[in-house]
Amino acid sequence: MVIRVALVNDDEVVVRGLDAMMRSYAHRVEVVELAAGRTVSQPVDVALYDTFGMGQGNGEAVRKLVESPQVRRVAVYTWNFQPWLTRDTLDQGVRGYLSKSLPAARLVDALGAIAAGQLV
Repeated sequence: MVIRVALVNDDEVVVRGLDAMMRSYAHRVEVVELAAGRTVSQPVDVALYDTFGMGQGNGEAVRKLVESPQVRRVAVYTWNFQPWLTRDTLDQGVRGYLSKSLPAARLVDALGAIAAGQLV
């Protein structure tokens, strides 16, 4: 199964960079939307919220993604692994809290696990 992913960040350079990083895995992940500064407008299995230049993973934007009828699951992509922030973010319904140090193959694996309903 190919996972439908929306990449979410306010900066086009960030979402385009993530899109390019995942192109080698098109047989597993289809980036269907680059949501640079707007809401996700089509159904996706996972919305990957990149915190670069935006609020942390526990803010209003993440809550809106979790509540969106277009998004099945939400993952936060971040450098910030403070225990309180990780807990607070996951308590909002986020299914993945992923490190930006993950290589593309491991990021795609994590997105697959999240799409399958696992907490990563």
